[in-house]
Amino acid sequence: MVVTGLLLAEVNVNTMCDLGSGGVSLVSIARRTLGTVGVQISCWSYIFIHYAVLVAYIARSSDILTNFLHIPIWESGTLFSLVFGGICFFGSQRFIGAVNGVLVIGIISFFVALVAVASGNLHLDALLKANFQAVPMSIPIIALSFVYQNVVPVLCTNLEGDLLKECNSTRNWYTSCSISHLEWCYLRDCW
Repeated sequence: MVVTGLLLAEVNVNTMCDLGSGGVSLVSIARRTLGTVGVQISCWSYIFIHYAVLVAYIARSSDILTNFLHIPIWESGTLFSLVFGGICFFGSQRFIGAVNGVLVIGIISFFVALVAVASGNLHLDALLKANFQAVPMSIPIIALSFVYQNVVPVLCTNLEGDLLKECNSTRNWYTSCSISHLEWCYLRDCW
């Protein structure tokens, strides 16, 4: 993922330079590098991956809210969609950024707490076992991991096309995501 992120950063910076624009979209990158057919493929892929992420968030959040509030799952899904959809639709960019920041801090805090609590009951011998029947079920997770590629164009815009800073940021971002994922797999398999 680091390599694809760095390649995307390179193409993004070159497109920014060619167009003389401070920020470019995936559509302009695809149009410049892949042509009109590439634009169609990248747009439909983008829609599919984000639709899958949206469905995953709503499904899992509905399950959590149903267990917490003791309401039917369709009500919890509707509640989740209305609250966060309303924030995205009616909120200003600043407010949405603040909500996103609070949610990211929450995720990091809960993850650190989970690692701290679960690390006492680990069974290291579980790492030596393989379950190859679980491989097909991991394919959607691998596909959804490419959602992180959306961070790269934002980094390119925020870092004003400085390729060295972008390479460092991209590498650090993907390294931290990989470490978090490996920690989660370790805890899941060894607990």
